[in-house]
Amino acid sequence: QQHPEVQLWLGYAAASSEQWRRANQSFPRTTDLLSEYPPNIAVPMTIYMAESALRLGNTDTARQLLDTLKTIPNENKEHNRAAIDYLRGEAARQDGDIAAAIELWAPVAKGIDRLYHTKAELALTQLQLAQKQIELDTAIDRVDSLRFAWRGDGLEVQTMTVLGRFKIMDQRYLDGLNDLKSAANLADAMRDDSTPLRVEMADTVASLFGNNEADRKKLPPLEAVSIYNEFEDLLPEGEEGAPALLNFADYLISMDLLDRAAGLINRALSQVSAPAQQADIGARLAAVYLLDSRPTLALEALTRSNPANTADIDSDLMMERTLLKARAQSQ
Repeated sequence: QQHPEVQLWLGYAAASSEQWRRANQSFPRTTDLLSEYPPNIAVPMTIYMAESALRLGNTDTARQLLDTLKTIPNENKEHNRAAIDYLRGEAARQDGDIAAAIELWAPVAKGIDRLYHTKAELALTQLQLAQKQIELDTAIDRVDSLRFAWRGDGLEVQTMTVLGRFKIMDQRYLDGLNDLKSAANLADAMRDDSTPLRVEMADTVASLFGNNEADRKKLPPLEAVSIYNEFEDLLPEGEEGAPALLNFADYLISMDLLDRAAGLINRALSQVSAPAQQADIGARLAAVYLLDSRPTLALEALTRSNPANTADIDSDLMMERTLLKARAQSQ
């Protein structure tokens, strides 16, 4: 176990680059060591420890830390004052005092300190949108303006994450997913944990190509193709991923991209094992081949998906397969 003073500085280094998971792991549980440091070191260290506590939802600990800052040295005074007001606003938000949070954040968001302007504006925008005080397009514009206000650390990851989520809420799925991807890649570059972001992206893609018809209707075919091309690797594998392949194939069929649609349906057919699923997907594949004037391949698809026991298959599906076979044989 490392010396507490080493842990203190490791926490400080992590917090200064917005890597709060590492900061939480490193900061000591008490502030006893800070009494040995001059104010120009103790004050920013206390501020970082308070923010680290707030990241864990420990508002009482954060307030106790901030209350120790009775006097602020002239060096970086405006920066430190912006930090304290921002953190007191976050503590108020976590305690449910929305009015106090907005009152504390608004001046910081308009201030000249770049770091805490970015943090306060990001937090204020999310809160005001949640409270329906601003419209979604306004929130997107405000967060988008922060993209270049602060770059290269965990705060940029937060900004890009919020921007991506807002765009997805606005049904700008491709742009939103690309922003989340940028955030995840930056987190990887910082050796931070990008897993939650990548899970969120996968969930979004799965919902867009899932079995909820209302969600699919929100997605224009051209955007669906772009999303699939860019984020295909996020779709589930095996039987779980077969519905997404079939639903995406529907977009391709609507755009008359029959050859590519057939390839995806063929892939879905190979990913399922239940006879009823194979019979259904085989019929869909045969129908696409017939639309593409390829009756031989349609017959092959029906043969390959033919159930061993037709008693397990819905009678309407069996009738459909019979009609498809007859049509293929007549071409």
